[in-house]
Amino acid sequence: AEKKCLSTDNARAWCGSDGTLNGIGCSAEDPRSLGQCTLRHHGDPLPPQYRYYEDSTLGGDDASMDFCPVYRTLEGLSCSVAEGKQGLKLDLRGSSYGQDSICASSTLQIQGASNNITTLAGCYAHRCTVSENLVSLEIQGPDQQWRLCTSDFEQLFGFSGFDGQITCPSAQTVCGVPRDSIPHSTPLRSVGLNRMPLRIVVDVEKDVASDPAW
Repeated sequence: AEKKCLSTDNARAWCGSDGTLNGIGCSAEDPRSLGQCTLRHHGDPLPPQYRYYEDSTLGGDDASMDFCPVYRTLEGLSCSVAEGKQGLKLDLRGSSYGQDSICASSTLQIQGASNNITTLAGCYAHRCTVSENLVSLEIQGPDQQWRLCTSDFEQLFGFSGFDGQITCPSAQTVCGVPRDSIPHSTPLRSVGLNRMPLRIVVDVEKDVASDPAW
């Protein structure tokens, strides 16, 4: 790790900032999956430079990552299928499953739900607007709701029938290209978006008009 992994400016990459073991959140390895936090107690105190908690035995399980804890993908936690997640109560987060679904950090909860959800994420269908390199997320509930992320890690809230919020994912991670790197005139066929299945929204008339090859 190049920075102290629990520092404020670097916290999105890591888990366990509150010392909670075995938490479930968005995988650091696959944007389509949830993962389990690797924070655990070690038998002996960690070297001083790798201590991030008052308990000197507490840290991640990978020395090559300076014992920083991350959400590691677990079998059965892919957002592409619903099986295996019943106990996580993700439906109360407005989640949906399928080839278009990705993981997003979320504290959404259906209003009036009595169950306390400990999972810090949900699975949401998404689509990428190629001409603007923006991500939209779909929330399932009493009403189907699509919301546009206008920036990476934007906090979305005010969903009908829900309390809480969703943290937008990185457009580069989800759509496969850095934000602001695609000119508005770039046609879809010249953009390499092979990282994961996507719902694509393209302004066809604008792209065709700007590309004489069409």
